[in-house]
Amino acid sequence: MNGFEVLNLLQLDPDTASIPVLLCTAAVHDVQAQEPALRQRGIPVLFKPFDLDDLLRTIRRILGEETES
Repeated sequence: MNGFEVLNLLQLDPDTASIPVLLCTAAVHDVQAQEPALRQRGIPVLFKPFDLDDLLRTIRRILGEETES
């Protein structure tokens, strides 16, 4: 099972559907084309290597502690 299959299973299950997800990946070419659809589903994407401040800012935004600017 790959990460996208796990993500779909999580979002289909009522017990896990509301859990925020952040996709961190080095598979730039594989994910870049899917990034708009992922963001539309509320799944932010960080491409590796990423800055720690970007990671923390994204986590805060996912948890509703910071608004997107």
